Amino acid sequence: MVLAIILLCIMLAAALSGHFSGGAWYQQMRQPAWNPPPLFMALGWSMYYLAMAAAAWQSWQRTRRHAFGLLLPWMLLLALNVIWAWVFFGLHRVGWSQAVVGLWLAATLATAWDFGARSPAALRLLLLAGVWLGFVLALNVAQWILNGGGVVSIFRQFQL
Repeated sequence: MVLAIILLCIMLAAALSGHFSGGAWYQQMRQPAWNPPPLFMALGWSMYYLAMAAAAWQSWQRTRRHAFGLLLPWMLLLALNVIWAWVFFGLHRVGWSQAVVGLWLAATLATAWDFGARSPAALRLLLLAGVWLGFVLALNVAQWILNGGGVVSIFRQFQL
C-alpha cells in the first residue's frame, strides 16, 4: 500500500511538473554551450524521480512506524519540484526559479540526512537526486545570466 502511495505521489508530481513546458519561450532563450539535449534532460528527470521513489521506499522499509510523518519532508520535495516548474516554465521567472531550486536542493540535502539515519541506501539515493538538482541550479543560473539576468536586473524591477 505504501509503495503504491509513493509511486502515485511521484507520478502526480511528474505530471504536474510536466504540465508546464517552455514551448516557444524556452526555445528562444539563449542557452549555455553545455546545455544538454532534450533526451538527456528526460533521462535525468526520470532518474531523479526513480531515486526519489526508491529513497522513500528504502527509508519507509527501515522505519514502518511513523512512516507518514517520515514521508512529509519527502512530499515537500515533490511540492518544490512542481513549484519550480511552475515558476520557471509557467511564469517564465528564471531568476525567481533559482531561489526555488536552491531551497529545493537544501531541503533535499536535509531530507537525505534525515533518511540516512534510517537507511544508508536512502541517503545515497537522495544525494544522487541532489546532484541532479545541483546541475539544474547551475543550468538555471547560466540561462538567467545569458538572458539578461544578474544582480542589476533584480533592481530594475523596482525602478519607477
